[in-house]
Amino acid sequence: MSYSSNVKIHELEPIYYSANQRAEWRLPPNSIFTTNLVLCNIGVTKSANQANYSQCAGVYGMIRSISLFDGNVELTSLQNAHLWAGWRQFTHSNQYNESIGSYYAGNLVSNEFGARDLSELATGTGANASVSGARIVRGSIRSFTTNTIEDTTYKGTMKMAEILDLLSNMPYIDTSVFKNFRIVIEYHSTTDISLNSQYIEKSNPASITTTRPFLVCEEMLGENAEAVMGKVQPIEYIVIEQDIADLEAVAPDVTGTRVADTATPLQPKTYHISGFNNKTVEKMLIWKQPVNPANIQLATANNGRDVGWGVYNSMAFLGEKVQIRVNGRNIWARSGLDRPNQRLAACVDAWTDYGSLATFANGLSPQTPDATSRSVSVKADGNQDLGVQDFIGVDIGLEKVQDLQIDFERRGFFAQDATQTNQSKYNTQYNIRIFAEVRKMIVPKAGGGYDVRYA
Repeated sequence: MSYSSNVKIHELEPIYYSANQRAEWRLPPNSIFTTNLVLCNIGVTKSANQANYSQCAGVYGMIRSISLFDGNVELTSLQNAHLWAGWRQFTHSNQYNESIGSYYAGNLVSNEFGARDLSELATGTGANASVSGARIVRGSIRSFTTNTIEDTTYKGTMKMAEILDLLSNMPYIDTSVFKNFRIVIEYHSTTDISLNSQYIEKSNPASITTTRPFLVCEEMLGENAEAVMGKVQPIEYIVIEQDIADLEAVAPDVTGTRVADTATPLQPKTYHISGFNNKTVEKMLIWKQPVNPANIQLATANNGRDVGWGVYNSMAFLGEKVQIRVNGRNIWARSGLDRPNQRLAACVDAWTDYGSLATFANGLSPQTPDATSRSVSVKADGNQDLGVQDFIGVDIGLEKVQDLQIDFERRGFFAQDATQTNQSKYNTQYNIRIFAEVRKMIVPKAGGGYDVRYA
């Protein structure tokens, strides 16, 4: 099939596919392909408990890593692809997510403002009181559900250039240079999913099986292809590299005294991050990801655990403060960012001017975990959406990192009783995940071949 005399469209089946494990494609040698690689038919089937995909990552939630190889030489890769693909949805405009992006990913990232009915807004009652439509600010209520058979389960599409920056910076893929060009997808194992079902959705996933994906690519033909074949120039691009630190659980005093220093104890942390040493870093993203799924699953409305994005949350904390030092230099003035809107502004400045991060989704929820002191201003599931997109972003400006230090602190959150305090989303253990844009280069050699190196 072709839509131009100079371009031919291929739909490639994987040369290797093992459900829930791995899929691999190889491009034919001595050809020129555009970098518009599109992964299609992404999804899962389930034996029972059908539900929507993850509201954040959608169908991408099953993908653990994506890599491009030339033979055994890694050109670029993305680990924890489900997390990064989820984050990328927030960097799109709300309009894009509402009309296009959510259909690609099968997620519910876009937001709609308003309530279905004024009586529901006032009372939180009615047929739709327990679903998204009954709150003032809500996510899209479209349905992207799994099913028992592949024909009827929802399947999405991924534009790989949005995830792998190499494809955005290569003018074309020349398989006379990259003679064994391979695209490799690795999935989360069934063990991963059984331990953390929220990669895919909030509910129990029962038995999950990935659908067989296929790859759509464009081959350039004729004189245009012949003119550029074998003439690859140096390519500079970004890879997303990662490091992780531990934020232990904090234990407020639950004896009932509510003395400030014991009811809301300070938890200061200093992290020395070595994963980016001797690498040129442009932007960083700090993601505060919950460790224990039991503390963030939907349950009753009164336990402080009903949090909207599950494992894709980046949670805000009481009394949170952060400062980043690069090579001994503070990124922000004075003691750093100590207000929710400061963190939101820093993240938007660094990562996007038009993204879908919402002001209501950062900062501390005004509602406490106990029912009696809940605010009536946000009805039904409102507490799920507050404070769950509290990412920290920074642009350090292509600096070669020799020393990276993160100073972080939060306070414990005293709830109604000991059980609720221990389960509170504000007190439990979190992973501090650091994603960084690291510069790499592909440099052709004079005698043929190329080197892949850090820039």
